[in-house]
Amino acid sequence: MKEKNRHLEAFSQIKWGEKFGALGRGLQVFAQSFYYGFKSKTVPVIDLLFVSSLIGIIILFHVDRWCFTKMQLAFFYPKNVWLYWFYRLFWLSSPFTLWGTIQAILSSDLRKKLSPHLYTSNLQNRLGKLPDFVSDNPINSSTRTLKLTKVGLPLKTFNENKDRLASALQVTIDQVIDNNEQGTVDIVYGFGDMPKIFPLIDRVKTVGPDFFVIGKTRAGEIKYSFTEIPHWLIAGQSIGGKSTFINQALTTLYINNPGYQFLCIDLKGGVEFEVFQNTKRITVVGDIKRTIEELEQIPLMFEERMALLKKHNCKDTEAYESLVKDKKKAGKTLSPLGRYVIAVDEVAELFLTSGKATGTEIQKTRGILSQVTRQGRALGVHALLSTQRPDSRALDTQVKANLPGVICYQLPNDASSIVVLGNGRATDITNNKGRAIFKRGPDFVEIQTPILYAEEINALLKDSRIDSVPKSPVPQSPIQETAPGRD
Repeated sequence: MKEKNRHLEAFSQIKWGEKFGALGRGLQVFAQSFYYGFKSKTVPVIDLLFVSSLIGIIILFHVDRWCFTKMQLAFFYPKNVWLYWFYRLFWLSSPFTLWGTIQAILSSDLRKKLSPHLYTSNLQNRLGKLPDFVSDNPINSSTRTLKLTKVGLPLKTFNENKDRLASALQVTIDQVIDNNEQGTVDIVYGFGDMPKIFPLIDRVKTVGPDFFVIGKTRAGEIKYSFTEIPHWLIAGQSIGGKSTFINQALTTLYINNPGYQFLCIDLKGGVEFEVFQNTKRITVVGDIKRTIEELEQIPLMFEERMALLKKHNCKDTEAYESLVKDKKKAGKTLSPLGRYVIAVDEVAELFLTSGKATGTEIQKTRGILSQVTRQGRALGVHALLSTQRPDSRALDTQVKANLPGVICYQLPNDASSIVVLGNGRATDITNNKGRAIFKRGPDFVEIQTPILYAEEINALLKDSRIDSVPKSPVPQSPIQETAPGRD
């Protein structure tokens, strides 16, 4: 399948216009429409197959021949076997051909309308040349990417004039991405407005095991599990929404995963995690001494989990949990491993606790968090780290390099945004509370993050409250819990 997709992409990128003029450009746009349509799942495959099936039934029962005869056009009906098969193939594929043709016409229409819009948006170089249209392809059902040549214009010029262009095109531009190697820019745009607020209370219990909600776009809800993205960085200015995001994620994971355990670290006295105080399976830590004690247990947990996985020939937590289910079906007992989540509200407080911890202790905590982000995925130990100071002093560079999932709220300057996202996008985020950029690898998506109010969290956790919280949520080793000979 991947090989087929590569061939299709290569076919869609051939410069047919240079070889065959207008017909070639049409063929190129036609191929691109299908490639990007299938890639973004915007081709209405089911509908097109349904129409194709109806046409097939019509041909099978010779209704088409009857129509030709009724209209006194029977002499046009193919009698040669090869012509007949070509005739059938033509009609059976016609719904897909028609869809591709319509997309090509729409793209051609956009190309014609674009030049005056670019001119009124002040997007022209010193020679008066406007960016050339390259392609316009879907990302999902409500978001598309318009690719233009740069004609020597810097990315800054496109960003400064994107509001004018959005107004001219009557769309909302989410992002402008620079493609230096290709000499092009990708203008990510959509139709309609982003949601202003995203209440989560009605979704908490239906998200499903292992998943938590990242946010909502024009196209709908986005959710991920630790299997897909094991560790997360939540960055942004104070009161931007970082703590709200972590609290809703922890609540969702807690409610839907009875085997999960949590360590919540907030060196500002634990106030951000106060809603989780006195809750089973959750330990809230608010001082550096206790934090160091808790983190020092993590390497011991790693050793136990590694030994357990090795004993059962499992490469990671997912393989072990599958083994647990298989043993259960066979009537045997094997203790589940469960996941362990470490949430740190403002990690800079942990790494820059001058006067509260020694340099050696700080280095040790850095080393443990680095180990978590490097080895935790396979062992079921995960990190959610938030910071409003994403520089190297406040966030260890090795730790940051191993945080593949990034939620970035508004930041005060390009320098901070570049540290987190690799570009200045976080400075352009609207002031709407909860608005953020979700980054995974090279992909950036503007989202409205979920909100779960403190009273809602309290109501969800009321049956899990206890009078006193165990010192540490680190579970006893499953190796010790499993009776010999029972696995």
